[in-house]
Amino acid sequence: ASYADQIGGGSAGGCTDLGCTDLSCGGQSGGECGASCFADAFAGHFPVYGTWGSIDFMHVWTKGRNLPSLVTTSPGATPFATAGVLPAATTLFGGRVGEGRQSAGRLDMGFWLDECHSNGIGFRLFAIEGDRSGYHAQSDAAGVPILATPYFDFLTNQNAAIVASHPTNFAGSIGVQTDNDMLSAEMYARFLMIRSGLDRIDMIGGYHYAQVSDGLVLTSTAEALNGGFGFPVGTVNVLTDRFDVRNDFHGGVVGFTGEFHRGCWTLRTLTKVSLGDMRHQVTIDGISVTTIPPPPAGGTTATAPGGIFAQKSNIGTRTENQFTYIPEVNLTLGYKVTPHVEL
Repeated sequence: ASYADQIGGGSAGGCTDLGCTDLSCGGQSGGECGASCFADAFAGHFPVYGTWGSIDFMHVWTKGRNLPSLVTTSPGATPFATAGVLPAATTLFGGRVGEGRQSAGRLDMGFWLDECHSNGIGFRLFAIEGDRSGYHAQSDAAGVPILATPYFDFLTNQNAAIVASHPTNFAGSIGVQTDNDMLSAEMYARFLMIRSGLDRIDMIGGYHYAQVSDGLVLTSTAEALNGGFGFPVGTVNVLTDRFDVRNDFHGGVVGFTGEFHRGCWTLRTLTKVSLGDMRHQVTIDGISVTTIPPPPAGGTTATAPGGIFAQKSNIGTRTENQFTYIPEVNLTLGYKVTPHVEL
């Protein structure tokens, strides 16, 4: 309604000053469109001819992501050699994460470049709160319960596990922290294609940037209790894995937006697709820190690259580029309760 005084009824490109058009809803007068008069005043003081904008607060559910079993446990009497080893062990953390509800926000704003509101420039921003999933388990001083991180040993072609705690052998803990974030930003131009009264269809085109990032940190801590397995009593071994994944999209966006009025009802549509390059970057890092207690045992600290899944064979940063398309369809149905309030 903000451009009702600028358009020609039924025309595709004409610009006729109709004054503040009466917004009638099913025969009931809605009064003069104050937004149109405000747009005239705005255009008289600034070099643009009116603006548009919206702010949305949303709750969203993402697809989530699938993790391997990262923390397992076994009955207390399980031998050390098979403690935490799948499939007999029980998974404490792993599988699907990040499917819970998250908050999100969307901003769409722009300004018109002509009195007919036929051409404009806009900006859209969409961001999700982000998911933070984690797990922490710790044994008591005697190594109860059993805690381990399972893996598949390609040297023996068998399942195995890195044990953090085991009764009378090790006391320890395992912590996992995952995160996921998403951001999308667009700068676009808007061109009128068809207009009839307040109904209109516009073509949009511009630049689109999007980012999706994932991260995972796994920390396993074990303290030797009985001096077995070649470790002096009190020796603490900390294994840390870090995986960071970032996806950056750069491309062009093209689509159509429409607005259709029937009495008190309004239907707004947006159909668009972004085409471009997605740059994938994976960074893997890991470290092992072994601390031997003070004399007579030694009192030294040694570090080495590699944790559990992060090993010398895969530590580093790798990138690749992939052609990607991002489609989007929005349908918004509104009912005008009053001339200035729409549901």
